[in-house]
Amino acid sequence: MFEISEDGVFLTVQGEGSLLGIPMVFVRLSGCSVGCAGCDTNYKYSRTISASDLIKNVCSELSGVEWVWITGGEPADQDIRSLVSSMQSLGKVAVATSGIKELPIRPDFISVSPHFHPEKLKQIAGDQINLVPGLGGLNLSEWKRFDFSGFKHRFVTPFGNKQSLESCIEFMKSNREFRLGVQAHKQWKIR
Repeated sequence: MFEISEDGVFLTVQGEGSLLGIPMVFVRLSGCSVGCAGCDTNYKYSRTISASDLIKNVCSELSGVEWVWITGGEPADQDIRSLVSSMQSLGKVAVATSGIKELPIRPDFISVSPHFHPEKLKQIAGDQINLVPGLGGLNLSEWKRFDFSGFKHRFVTPFGNKQSLESCIEFMKSNREFRLGVQAHKQWKIR
């Protein structure tokens, strides 16, 4: 059984990171042990659903779409092993996590967006890391000595104000492997 948020399963376009612009079916799980102010997830509990019903809901949205993006809340707060392996038979599966816990299974793509001090990060490798200064109190100066070698794609994304943009640009001066990210879904006004 899984707890899913109010909007649960929906077709959209990825609005961030290295998969930007790709159509995807999002599975938005509810609940989060991190609970950051400013998060774009509605934490209002909606319902509990079986894995088989959740997969049926995903299948009804998948027509012609290659990717399923499991997000939250915090997906690592629930046991997603069976969900990920079942969905991998349907297509490619990505999991977006804060990295507060290490994922118990390897999906096709792991996106880590920490919202806290680097010492709390447990998922220290993945396909991309996205630092968003200000989200959940994340301070870029705390991440200057972190070893990012476990991540192929590295983004630093402004939280939506000039001060955040300036801190991202300053961070990139000493971390040249980072690219400036964007939260395009907010500009596109899609979820």
